[in-house]
Amino acid sequence: MKPIAIQNRQSKLIAHRGFSSMEHENTAAAYVAAGNRNYFGIEADVHVTESGQFLMIHDHYVTDRNGFIVPVEQLDDTTYKQIRFSDGNLIRGDLCIPLLEDYLTICNKYDKIAVLELKNCFSSSAIDDLLKQCLAVLDLPQIIFISFVWDNLTAIRNRLPDAQIQFLYKHKPSFSLIKQLAQCSFDIDIAYDVLTPPLIASLHDAGISINCWTCDDPAVAEQLALWGVDQITTNCLLPKEREV
Repeated sequence: MKPIAIQNRQSKLIAHRGFSSMEHENTAAAYVAAGNRNYFGIEADVHVTESGQFLMIHDHYVTDRNGFIVPVEQLDDTTYKQIRFSDGNLIRGDLCIPLLEDYLTICNKYDKIAVLELKNCFSSSAIDDLLKQCLAVLDLPQIIFISFVWDNLTAIRNRLPDAQIQFLYKHKPSFSLIKQLAQCSFDIDIAYDVLTPPLIASLHDAGISINCWTCDDPAVAEQLALWGVDQITTNCLLPKEREV
């Protein structure tokens, strides 16, 4: 997938798993590549392992160096450090699983919003540890927490009343869900293809900001922007100029 530069002033663009059309997703290389472009934010996925380590990876399973498929939650410190990813047919030594601290440090260095997806269900202590790590590197306004797991988001809201939080959703939200989002002060990160002008208006009328995933078509992105979507998460669309 090749990067596509677009002129877009209406919606802020977020690099999905880093600049994943340029570098292997969820690697430091992808985060740095996004940092060097005019993205508003860098989206990334975090798992917590059974040992309490925070690993930046999307999939719930990974193949270790011996060819065994291992749940990410069960990765120990020795195993995750040995895993390498390919750039096409080439295994690169720098394409490894980053830690949460690596991702946060890159977002801070390049002045990007960290759009952090909590992948699995986090325990109360894991939430505490995650927030401690995040706030040791970034100020709270520099972070957007997202998850499909509602309990993760309520746990963050209970600890940080002013946190920016987006509920990940892939269907058209019901009236009751929109009401629940508003009551919890949650925004939404929704599949772009369910959005319509009336739905966008309903969400905005409820005070809900809209991020959408994952749009790689420039014409569709332009339409979404004209409809008033606040943020667009993308693998390959590239803003030509820094958005303000």
